[in-house]
Parts: sequence; C-alpha cells; structure tokens
Amino acid sequence: MKLGFKVSIAAAAATFGLATLAQADGLTLRLEGGLGYNFGEGVGIFSIVRDAPATSTSQLDFQDGIPRGPLSLSYRAEGNWAFTLGNGLQMRVGGILSGADGSSQEETLIYGGVFTRPGGAEPALPEGEIIVCSFPDPCATFKGDLDRSYREIMPELMFGRDGANGATTWVGLQGFSGDLSEHSMNYSERLAPAPLQPRTTITDMQADTTGILLAVQQSRPLDSGMMLLLGAGLGTYRIDATGYSLDPTVPAKRKDVAGEFDGVRAQLMVGVEKPLSDRLTIGATVRADHWTDQPRIKMDWGQPDCNPTLCSPPARDGNFNLETDPFTSLTFGISLTLRM
Repeated sequence: MKLGFKVSIAAAAATFGLATLAQADGLTLRLEGGLGYNFGEGVGIFSIVRDAPATSTSQLDFQDGIPRGPLSLSYRAEGNWAFTLGNGLQMRVGGILSGADGSSQEETLIYGGVFTRPGGAEPALPEGEIIVCSFPDPCATFKGDLDRSYREIMPELMFGRDGANGATTWVGLQGFSGDLSEHSMNYSERLAPAPLQPRTTITDMQADTTGILLAVQQSRPLDSGMMLLLGAGLGTYRIDATGYSLDPTVPAKRKDVAGEFDGVRAQLMVGVEKPLSDRLTIGATVRADHWTDQPRIKMDWGQPDCNPTLCSPPARDGNFNLETDPFTSLTFGISLTLRM
C-alpha cells in the first residue's frame, strides 16, 4: 500500500478509538447499483477504417481498434458511524467498497488498416502491415473484444457540522486503493479474392492504484420532504501497471511492459433521497469520476496519410508501450440507505 492509503487507515483507526468515548449518533449502511458510461481513448493496437470513403481520393479516417467500454455495470457499498463530539461538531468514520465491470464487442467490415504485432526485425520496432481497399468496397473484417474492470476500497474520516435550514456539511479525507484490469483481442481477416493470414493481437494489463482525496459533502432537506445530496473530491494517486502484447501465432515474440504513473483525480456527485420509513430511504445518484492519467497498452505507430489508391509509409516510433490518457466515467445509480 502507498503512503496516502496508509495515512488514511492510521488516522481512521486512531480517531475511532477516541470516538467510542463520545456519544454515538448511529450507523448508516448504503447499497447502490447502476450503469456507467466511459469516456477515454480506445485500445489502439490496430488502426482501422470503419467508414467508407466518399471518393477515390478521400483521406481515410483511421480509428483506434476497440472502444474502452463504453458501458459498464457499477456497484457501491458504504458503511459509517457518526459521532457527536460536542460544540456542534460531528465525526464520521467509515469505508466504501465500489467497482465497475464493462465489456465491448465489435464485428465490422473495414476499408483499410494498419495492423501490428510485437517482434520486428529490429528489437525496438514491431512488425506491421498496411492494407488499403480498392474503392469503394471493403476488403477485410475486424473483430474486437475488450473486458475492463476496476475494484476499489476507500476508508474515510470526515468531520461535520449542522448549518442553517437543516443542512449538514462534511469535510475530510478519503484514502483509496484499487485494482484495474483490461484485456483485449484485435482480429482482422482479408476477404476474397485475396485472403491472407489473419492478424490477431492480444493485450493484457493489470494496475494497482493508491491515493488520497480531500472530500466535501453536504446533505440538505428539500421542501418536498426529499434530501438533496452533494459531494466533491480532489486528490492525487499513483498507478503501478504491468502488461503484455502477444500474437498467438508467434508467442516467443511476446512484449512485456511495466510502468509507474502519477495523476490527479476529481469526483463530483449529485443525488436525492426519498424516505420510505423512519430509517429507510431510496435514492438516485449521478457520479462523475475523472482521472488525468490512466494506463493502456498502445502501439506507437504514426498514422500514415492514405486514400483508397495510395498510402504513404507510416512513421515507426517504437514498440508496444504503456501510455496514459485522461479517463472519465459517468455513473447513474439507484440506492437504498438504512440508518440505525
């Protein structure tokens, strides 16, 4: 575990001992499930042309092989104790377990492509092939599969105070430790009359994430009897990632990669809760989670200028590497909350 996560756990443990001497206000449990949408760069092992060119001289529109998601199923479980410390100040100690799982599958005709695999004649360069179809017909099929998951545990220590109109504001620290995995398969096959050996590349990546957020939350009663929930967090993290790229037909040329990356994470939350009884509420929540740097395995192959009758040689910049890009998830969830 990294420093931020250790500090958060140590602080929570120390203050929990003091809090047991204070008056306990109660335990809160919340379960939430929902649907998320991911915004991020695709896994660019293959660059392909999905859209038919308009003319025989149109510049081809190359795109990454597989979108990262875009949809995912999310879950979240929260538990915390709130204590009154005196002078209107409250303390809350708890934790959050959350995660998201998503996959993407595609099968499409293509009008051109740059296909690569690890292990070229020179150690620093990959093997590659360019295909450009005869205008206006497609000449190959592309199949892509991607599975992506993220698991996270987040202990928290928050201090709150009641304000005007029944609103309660909390400020504190949330440490987090997570596990990210991403697996992809890119496959292409030429169509008749000139079929060639199919191209397949597999990538696999695992990444451990640790960090800490400064969080602010507020709950505010509405005239309708519902409760408005607002939240925001900002902090830093480190990701340790490992992975590989592989053509199954030449496993000896597997390319292994590893790297460490630092980044900034920001979170926003808006939700409402409606009482079902004195202790039970149902809620709806929208959450945005932004990472400035999330790793992916990418081929550093400069995009060639191509049209359906001519293609210039691509720039070869390196082998399959770990790259980082901004990544954002937007989640819509439904929750049940029990207060005891």
